[in-house]
Amino acid sequence: MRQRFADEFWRRWQREYLTMLRSFHEVRQQQASAKLRVGEVALLQEDVRPRHVWRKSLIERLMEGRVGKTCTTVLRTPERNIITRPIQVVIPLEVDQGGEDVEECLSP
Repeated sequence: MRQRFADEFWRRWQREYLTMLRSFHEVRQQQASAKLRVGEVALLQEDVRPRHVWRKSLIERLMEGRVGKTCTTVLRTPERNIITRPIQVVIPLEVDQGGEDVEECLSP
């Protein structure tokens, strides 16, 4: 019974929340580069994996293209790998520290 509840939770979370989050950011993709900030946590869209196992990553740097708009991000994965991805596959989480730096909150 527990397993059935856990399976239903993850199916519902994948079907509803992640789909809604992705759709929300696709609609606002033109403004996405303005919303992405260095130090934010984001999901990294991977077509080979189901949405509920997409990796979280930390935005290390935003790079501008020839037009002057942000088009590429440099990300750090939990394994400490540094990767570069286009902003179209970087989905920011709805977590906002209100301008606070996460490291400042963790230090004693």
